Amino acid sequence: MLLPLFVALFQTVADGQTPWRDARPVRVWLGSSGVLTRGTPVRVYVQAAQDGNLIVLHRRTDGRIDVLFPSKPDEDPFVRAGTYEIQATPSRVAFVVAEPDGSGLVLAALAPRAYRFDEFVRAAAWNPDALAPSWDGSDGEGVLSDVVQRMLGDGYFNYDIATYTVAPPVYAMQQDTAALHVHRVPTERVRVPGAVRSVVLALHRRRAVRPSRAAGSRGTSRRADPYARARAAWIVCDGRDSAGREEGGG
Repeated sequence: MLLPLFVALFQTVADGQTPWRDARPVRVWLGSSGVLTRGTPVRVYVQAAQDGNLIVLHRRTDGRIDVLFPSKPDEDPFVRAGTYEIQATPSRVAFVVAEPDGSGLVLAALAPRAYRFDEFVRAAAWNPDALAPSWDGSDGEGVLSDVVQRMLGDGYFNYDIATYTVAPPVYAMQQDTAALHVHRVPTERVRVPGAVRSVVLALHRRRAVRPSRAAGSRGTSRRADPYARARAAWIVCDGRDSAGREEGGG
């Protein structure tokens, strides 16, 4: 039974990510960030801080519940401490988004005792009817934790959740574009007397002058100047102020 286990659960470290090192017995996170669209493959990563029996459940936006790990009820859910990628599909990802717009949830639970899957099995596979919520009106986290408790019986378990949102392609693209604009604002670190701050590049490049010099003649327009604060701040860069004098000089 080792071959099916390694097909569904592959020990790894997420690309470009460092595993968390904290006191939580189990952590779960998704390889996809932001708003998802239908057809998007989603990778799921789990970190177990200690040995135990692991189960990973997925609640879709339409309320349907799937078991991502173990992929079959007769597979051993026991894992050693480490970081794993859940591979529950032939394409070696956890799942592919194929559900209505809304919010979905992935829950990873780690228990010291073995689970009892008999109630949830039909024809040697997971029974979707048995995975349905035992009561109406409950939230996704409550539904999934209830399923785990029913599988475990009287034992205790630790769990973590990761959420995601499914939206139409146009909305998802707008969200990604907005995030791109926010993160691309250029900044540059300059030295200001008594502090080091991050100043927007556009303000840093504009030469600052004393407020008294900016006053000019009596005929100067009183229209609001967007760079007034920058001029009053006396931005200092590379040891010189806006007038070209050495910092701390007269």
